[in-house]
Amino acid sequence: MRRPPPAVRHLVAHRVAFTVVVLTALIAASFMAAAVSFFSAVTAGAATSELQGRPGTAIAVTAPVTRSSAGRISADIAGTIRGLLPGLRPAILVSSQSDLLDVPGGQRSGRRSSASRPTPTTRLQTQLISLPALAAHIVPLRGSCGATAGNPVPACVPAAAARVLGLAPGDLVTLRNPSTHATVRVRITGTFRRAQPDEPYWMLDPMGANAVQRTHGFTTAGPLVTSPAAIAGSHLSITSATVIGLPDFGRLTGTGLAGLGSHLGISIGNLNNSTSFHDATLATSLPAQLSALATALVVARTKILAGIVTLLVIAGATLGIAARLLAQRREAETALLGARGASRTQIARRCLVDAVVVAGPAAIAGPLLGTLLAPLLAG
Repeated sequence: MRRPPPAVRHLVAHRVAFTVVVLTALIAASFMAAAVSFFSAVTAGAATSELQGRPGTAIAVTAPVTRSSAGRISADIAGTIRGLLPGLRPAILVSSQSDLLDVPGGQRSGRRSSASRPTPTTRLQTQLISLPALAAHIVPLRGSCGATAGNPVPACVPAAAARVLGLAPGDLVTLRNPSTHATVRVRITGTFRRAQPDEPYWMLDPMGANAVQRTHGFTTAGPLVTSPAAIAGSHLSITSATVIGLPDFGRLTGTGLAGLGSHLGISIGNLNNSTSFHDATLATSLPAQLSALATALVVARTKILAGIVTLLVIAGATLGIAARLLAQRREAETALLGARGASRTQIARRCLVDAVVVAGPAAIAGPLLGTLLAPLLAG
């Protein structure tokens, strides 16, 4: 069997030093790949779990509408919301709302105690709204909330508001618009409470978290909730619509959050100051929450980078010691080979082989480390 070239036999003689060089480069690259992969997976999951379902992360737009313009304006607002969040594909929910309606005296059943009703000098009002897929977001208490259409209009009412209004499942109540004096008959089909009061879904409710509001001479309780089909099939006057966009935060990668929050904040400010946005009001705290989350991720990213820099320093020191050891031995060998008559070409060939073995792992690891560190260095 032929003997390997002298340059290769030389590598065998210094196999320990060369093995240290190769293993150091491979171990450093492997550990950094694992750290960056872990960080990328954790940050994406953290961004999703931190924002998913939190109050204020939805974009809510409320605009004055009429029955004839409600569909067109709602569709235009939905398109604008999708344009604000092109990569998050927000789910769109729409609620149509009536004006505040008077609850006339003597219209309610007498089964409830008068102790729960407001004083005779207090004007009792409520509001009729539509909410999509209501059953998935409530806990029914009495009756049912599954009616989709009918005449009188079927509606559910929050339990706290039902006590103030003196209403129970099965009651018929005639509501009157104080401005136009138009009336609408409503049948109460059930009472409920919110399954998750802080869910962004409830941004569709114009009364917010408080089902009963009292001001001077007025008590507003409700709203009476019906389905979009029931609103469409009735002659109820629609005065406003609320459109909310629920972003799909599962699409966040954990990078570029600060830029997304800044861009979103500027766009929302421009829309609120625009005279061509259907006189709508846009409300959300998503830009602030994205900026806060981006700051928290910067802190976490800094800690990961500190560990990686420490690893690089140790790896660099190890490679430097190994290279220095090889250089010292090479000086003695070069002098000995020169004394024995070795040509410059033979000596250069050995040096080239050493350089390839030492610098090869570094040349491969350099671009690899740059690729791995890019997600950490990205904002």
